[in-house]
Amino acid sequence: MRNKQFIIPIILLALTSILEFFSCTNTAIAQPLSGSKDTLSADVHNTPVKSVVKTILSIEQFFYEKGKPEAKGALVSKEYFDKNGHELKSETYTTYSGLESSWESEYSASGKKLNQKGYNSAGSLIAEARYTYSDKDSLIKTDTYGAPRTIMGRAGEVEHYSISEIRYNRNGKRNYIFTKRIKEDNFDLHEYEFDDMGRELRHTSISGKNSLSQDSAYREVHITTYDEKGNWKNRTWITRKDTVYTNKFICEYSPSGLLITSTEKGNDGKDWSREEYSYDNKERITSKKVFSSGDKKQFDFYSYYDNGKLKQHRKLEFSFYYNPVNNENGIEADTLIKTFDINGKETESHNYSSYSDVITHKTMKYDSQGKLSEIAERTYGKNKGYKRLLKYTYTVK
Repeated sequence: MRNKQFIIPIILLALTSILEFFSCTNTAIAQPLSGSKDTLSADVHNTPVKSVVKTILSIEQFFYEKGKPEAKGALVSKEYFDKNGHELKSETYTTYSGLESSWESEYSASGKKLNQKGYNSAGSLIAEARYTYSDKDSLIKTDTYGAPRTIMGRAGEVEHYSISEIRYNRNGKRNYIFTKRIKEDNFDLHEYEFDDMGRELRHTSISGKNSLSQDSAYREVHITTYDEKGNWKNRTWITRKDTVYTNKFICEYSPSGLLITSTEKGNDGKDWSREEYSYDNKERITSKKVFSSGDKKQFDFYSYYDNGKLKQHRKLEFSFYYNPVNNENGIEADTLIKTFDINGKETESHNYSSYSDVITHKTMKYDSQGKLSEIAERTYGKNKGYKRLLKYTYTVK
């Protein structure tokens, strides 16, 4: 089961452009869960169409334990797409037990995802989401459900995992989002309000139990205002007991309007956080340094090719440590370095975790069409280490 932790990041790397389709702006409404393959009945915008499979992506995974390769590579997953690049089906496999789970999706004639169903290795439905859109193909609502099971003594009922709703202004910009997540008797509710530029103005969060009164729920409100450059000016927190905290942001800009520093000050006048930016002569960001209460938090450094594509991104994440053995404390840093080719594709990554003292190094290769073809990975550290090779094969039908 150790291999499962690598499946999701690997698929995301290979299918970044395709999976962008499933962002929050392209997910929507669910109907009550059913074990059948029925589709959502609605207007033309919600009518599924049959798609012809054009591409099958299969990923073979080869493990190298202490330099000794296994006799045969283990299949990790398969992805199926229609001629427009929409994912129709995905299958996930484990090294020892074969097929673990699968997901199937349907789309409208305009290419919007209508529903997605998940199945376990036995073919039983384990989760479902169904989507609907406005007459302008804009997302308006989403619901997700789990598999039928006994909930609070009621056998065979479907657990309603979450619901979300989006509203838009006359210009098509979203100006309101409502989400509610439910887990048995617990709920977590969020409301977001946005201005005409899509910036968050107000965020209300409420959490509690469905079986108790709303008065017992925890409530918190965040209110944000912006300066003339569009950066934060004030952030106000209002808690359930009407305690109000307001942090102010003091921003400094270059003569051309680039953000140079942003300092967050609390009610007590002290600095809570500070961000520092630097740029090259083409006004491309070269570094961003974040401090929290005066201590280093995260540093990012960027370099570029002459064509403007990102060449390297180096990130340092700082954390406080204390050693009770010798009563020492200090700051340690995790390091992530990503290198890209002149076309913007990631070719190498180097990740050091100070907590586990483990280094992970990856190199990526691409075929003549620019699709990911191979990832070679090596992890090493104190009493730890392995090698593995991932190969991606594309079959066109």
